Amino acid sequence: MDTKFTIKNFRVFDENGVTLDLKPLTILTGCNSSGKSSIVKAAFLLNSFMKQINNAIEKGEKIELSKYKLDFTSYPNNLLGRFDRTIHDESVSSQIIIGYSVYSCMLSKDVEVELVFASDSNDELNNAYLFSLTMSTEEGVFYSSDKENGSFCNLNIIKKYCPDYVKIEFTIDNFCGLNSQYEFDLSNRISNDEFRTQGNAMLDILRSYDRKRVMDVVKYIRNKKGGFNRIGKKEHLDLFTWTEEYNSYFNIPVLKYLSSVKKDDILSIVEKNFLFDSKDNALCASPDAISIASRKVIDEFLLSDFNTFEEFFIDFEHRHFEKVNCIVDTVRPCMLNIGMQQSYTISYPGSHSMAWIDLDLNEKNNGEKDKEQRIKEWESQPLTFDILYEIVMLWNEKYFSGKNDYFYTGQEFSDGYGITLHYPDGYHHYAFNMLVAFAKRLVEEVVSPEGFDNMSYVSSSRATVKKLYALDEKDDFTGLLQKYFEAKRVFLDKSVVKSSSNPEYEANSFVNHWLKQFGIGDSLSFILDEDGLGVKIYVNKSSDGKAHLLANEGYGITQLISILLQIETAILSAKGKKTNNFVGLSVFDKYDYNVFHYEENTIAVEEPEIHLHPSYQSKLAEMFAEAYAKYNIHFIIETHSEYLIRKFQTLVAHKKMDNNDMSINYVFSLDDYVSPSDSRVKHLPINNDGSLADSFGTGFFDEADNLSVELMSLKM
Repeated sequence: MDTKFTIKNFRVFDENGVTLDLKPLTILTGCNSSGKSSIVKAAFLLNSFMKQINNAIEKGEKIELSKYKLDFTSYPNNLLGRFDRTIHDESVSSQIIIGYSVYSCMLSKDVEVELVFASDSNDELNNAYLFSLTMSTEEGVFYSSDKENGSFCNLNIIKKYCPDYVKIEFTIDNFCGLNSQYEFDLSNRISNDEFRTQGNAMLDILRSYDRKRVMDVVKYIRNKKGGFNRIGKKEHLDLFTWTEEYNSYFNIPVLKYLSSVKKDDILSIVEKNFLFDSKDNALCASPDAISIASRKVIDEFLLSDFNTFEEFFIDFEHRHFEKVNCIVDTVRPCMLNIGMQQSYTISYPGSHSMAWIDLDLNEKNNGEKDKEQRIKEWESQPLTFDILYEIVMLWNEKYFSGKNDYFYTGQEFSDGYGITLHYPDGYHHYAFNMLVAFAKRLVEEVVSPEGFDNMSYVSSSRATVKKLYALDEKDDFTGLLQKYFEAKRVFLDKSVVKSSSNPEYEANSFVNHWLKQFGIGDSLSFILDEDGLGVKIYVNKSSDGKAHLLANEGYGITQLISILLQIETAILSAKGKKTNNFVGLSVFDKYDYNVFHYEENTIAVEEPEIHLHPSYQSKLAEMFAEAYAKYNIHFIIETHSEYLIRKFQTLVAHKKMDNNDMSINYVFSLDDYVSPSDSRVKHLPINNDGSLADSFGTGFFDEADNLSVELMSLKM
């Protein structure tokens, strides 16, 4: 987990909130009751929400954010009670805000996400549901959706990233297809020379782009959840050359024609060439209605400062892209339904009917006076891009019908997900469709970041000392034992059939290794009692050749064993990192498919140092660092242990850890921080030499020094 994490209006944190860096190894420390556990519990609430999103993606279902919830019924969220009990006491909004940052490979930059959760009066269990969602870069908000104002996407912010992404993605996919054909298509295999010629040509294209941008697209293709289908088609990619030159996604021939027409002559040209003299047109609008709307469009153009009608149209397009509604049907805005695979995410400009004029000039029932009044009312309305777009397309239909390859009417179109959509009569532009598919994927990428959906928790009261652990108990440790036994069973089954389970790992290797490192023993044994009601845990020691009951080893050792078992369970149950394996894709980043790549797994540990000797507290840092380095297990550690933190510093100083993988955060209590404008969390970076870039709050590292000075003063 590598993100900036924000929580507001949650437990001890007010509506000003806190933001902290979560890294693969994150330390939370500070005074008691400062809010360390609130940060962890907020992360687990988000985890419960993210699991629902990822389950939908894995099943190929539509993501429906309005149906997912912050689950207050499962562990450890059930320790919080109900949603309304977690709201800050002085809350005005009665909403919890959780935010995170994620690096988008599609944009090659960080995206900030803010989710606002509120209660649902119809939910008797008092869980929290998503009220609003906002996504933004440093350029501004590009996607927003809430239950009061509907949804919109600012395409102006993301449109410039679409052309190069689609072209790079297309070239990489073609390169992989060429490699696949060369290696496996024996009936249609190309020659060595042709393979090298085509392959080098594609690589030359990719070298023309920024290397980081290419590698981001490679990473996106490889790790895309739900499978991968490219967006672009070869016959449409050239459209992006025009798009990049004119900064427009609507290549309409009539606009190019009108760009050479003098401003004063445009009215006569339109009346002579573009207006219909019958109802025989694609959108079934009356000629008089088209004429009235056309004159409205021309009047607006003549009053504008633009020299050409094409510039006038593109300016309207840009303003329209500032706030493009997201829809799931033709009636209402999307209410937090992204509609990844079953519907448009971004509405098409134009209503595809002339209903926006709201009059029928051939209708005589209402009388001439009523008709004139209706015309005046319509003409007084501001010109919108929808109206402008449809009028221009009607002009184009009249003059350029069948003479362009830039758009189509009422056809099938693949949305880049392998889904064929059937569009109604109306105009659909290939370039704009690719932008829509890009926007859909981008939203999906941002709402399903790696790491937040795979978390587990080890509390400070994780294990009691017992000679027999009954299997029908409901405590944390019994639950952990059951998960461990099941993970081990599945792991051993997979190992027997030589499946995708890690072939290099032997069950219990981590536990046994660290039992020896701590000097506790060599291995653990779990013995089921005769009646099957419980389990006895033994520590096997080679020093005397005996098995010692864990209960006799002391409370601190029992607590340490619970952490070891949690890590072991995570290793045994880990899936290989999900990748789309295309032949030739590994050429770009030397990715080795023969190695088991652990998916990211995060374990939150509360006060791991409890009842442990200082030397053991120090050694914990080495254990956590190894679990991350070898098995991609990330940790959020709540601690008051100076020894644990100091050891992490020495690991960085000895180059056994990268300081960028480490985040130390000091959480101030309400009494410690100066004013509401100050942050409740201080980030303490570790320098390359192991030193801290800033100091802790009072009463932490300085406490031992203060006591030493006091003793020295007394002696003197």
